[in-house]
Amino acid sequence: MNRKVKTLAVIAASVFGMSAFPGYALEHPKEHPKYVSVKSGSYKDYVVHVPSKKWPQRQVQVRVSHHRKLPHPISDQHHGDLLHTTDFFPEGCSSGSLVPSRYTERDGYKMWQFTNTVDTDDLKGLKSFGVGVEFPDDAKVASGPLEIFHYPPLIDTEPEKWTEWVKAGSQRHGEMGWWSEVHKQKSESQYVVEHPFEIRWRFVLKDDPVRILDDGIVDDEDASPDTLRQF
Repeated sequence: MNRKVKTLAVIAASVFGMSAFPGYALEHPKEHPKYVSVKSGSYKDYVVHVPSKKWPQRQVQVRVSHHRKLPHPISDQHHGDLLHTTDFFPEGCSSGSLVPSRYTERDGYKMWQFTNTVDTDDLKGLKSFGVGVEFPDDAKVASGPLEIFHYPPLIDTEPEKWTEWVKAGSQRHGEMGWWSEVHKQKSESQYVVEHPFEIRWRFVLKDDPVRILDDGIVDDEDASPDTLRQF
């Protein structure tokens, strides 16, 4: 089989659910990607995990030390959410999936969890996540920067395995920090943040590409998830 025919075979197998050429993947395992995007007919192309033929979703945990000063209450009827999260992608940004008032406390940290769908931008490492806090009624407390975490390309990542906890890779400052990030303006200076936010993530495999809703904090050390409390 020449190179051109092989390339066409791989593309065809990807588009048709990776089942049109079952023998090809077994015969040439190194030439078959672990994750491929699949045309969905919607505004985004979801990604499938080739070995399992299931849909990966990014499950993210966010934590911050209980020593970090946060607004109290963290959400109210006058100001709304005072812990702000943003999902960044090539076309712009959207409000993050994290629900500020739903968290658990563990090992000296407040911890949140959410899950997002995976699409072609994840394969290329074009997504990031930002988190920041606001203190509208306390002029003595600085709100601090928008802490931004950049997700690496999905490539050959093993599903169901948590990454290490990581700190933000960059920052944006001021009320329009999200705008600066969307428009890729010049990088800003990095402030030292006492008790910064940290995140870790893993890819969970599902039968449906549509985003699932988390009902608790889960990890490898505890088989029984904590219930996310509403405060």
